[in-house]
Amino acid sequence: MKLNFFVLALLIASFSSISAQSEPSVSNLGAQFDDCKAVVTFNLTNVASDNPVDLVLLYSPDGGTTWLPCGSVEGDITKQTSGSKTITWDNSADKVRYGYVLFMVDIPPVPEPSCTDAFMQMVYVRGGTFQMGCTDGVPGWGCFRANELPVHEVDLSSFCIGKYEVTQKQWFDIMGSLPDVTFCESEDYIQPQPNPGDDVPIYNVSWDEVQVFISKLNFEYPGMNYRLPTEAEWEYAARGGKYHSSFVYSGSDDVEDVAWYLNNSIFINYMPRTVGGKADNALGILDMSGNVYEYCSDWYSSTYYNTISETQTNPTGPSYSLTSERVMRGGSFASGEEGVTVSYREGVIPSKTSCEVGFRLVCDPPISN
Repeated sequence: MKLNFFVLALLIASFSSISAQSEPSVSNLGAQFDDCKAVVTFNLTNVASDNPVDLVLLYSPDGGTTWLPCGSVEGDITKQTSGSKTITWDNSADKVRYGYVLFMVDIPPVPEPSCTDAFMQMVYVRGGTFQMGCTDGVPGWGCFRANELPVHEVDLSSFCIGKYEVTQKQWFDIMGSLPDVTFCESEDYIQPQPNPGDDVPIYNVSWDEVQVFISKLNFEYPGMNYRLPTEAEWEYAARGGKYHSSFVYSGSDDVEDVAWYLNNSIFINYMPRTVGGKADNALGILDMSGNVYEYCSDWYSSTYYNTISETQTNPTGPSYSLTSERVMRGGSFASGEEGVTVSYREGVIPSKTSCEVGFRLVCDPPISN
């Protein structure tokens, strides 16, 4: 017997990011479903033939809280002018096979600026407001860590962040040597791996050593202003930025999709893996859950969130740490599933090194946005 899976649309919503009546707008949005494909139709108005627009089809699996781009689409998408439009979405490609979804057609006002530069691939993260801290937690665990609570509102400016963690090759290109990884400190026994590979994230470097790397990098690439992300920037990017993902992990509620962590590492290769080996999040960023912890610029305080009483704008964390630690995020290949969530946070002594800890960088966006 053949089983067909359908996506059911409880409500169809339309949206234009340009709201004036004389500007492009979307109306009469509807959807039909055929096997594992959704056919979305709508009218596009107020778009002149000499000024076409690109369209983005989004879906929400949770009643409008989270909006995600439909990954596999075809039809009337790029360089569109006024008229009746059709976009077909292969929902099976996004692993959406059952339940209720909402649709939204977005008309981006401008293309996102490009952050790619000669040294490393960067992703543009448009600024916005989000809820920081543990909002859901791992099923069966919930939000049980006091240092991830209470949830609070944060407003961030735009920035660029590394698509991948900084690699062994990138570290060598700037520093001229690699750290000794034949033995490094970890919570568990780590297999010696003297030649990790060019595209494995750098590890066994301290927070202090990373500052030296950044200083040399900025000398080689003046004007980029590379630095570690703030803790708020890190979590915002991990959650998908403007898409405000409610996923427990960076890009999915299924830890296996997006993370190298304890259960899929301990019996195979109990070490950091080549970057980009798992699925990305809504912004196209990879490995923000698992693989290696990532340093942040903030001082660490387990009670810092308790001191926040109003919306923070571009926060940089507490002014000091009672334990003299810096923040690290994301968990590692040696972490359990509860330790690789987007809200999980720990502290690390700046001079300490570990096989489980690396970093990624941020820099200023190419334009003020």
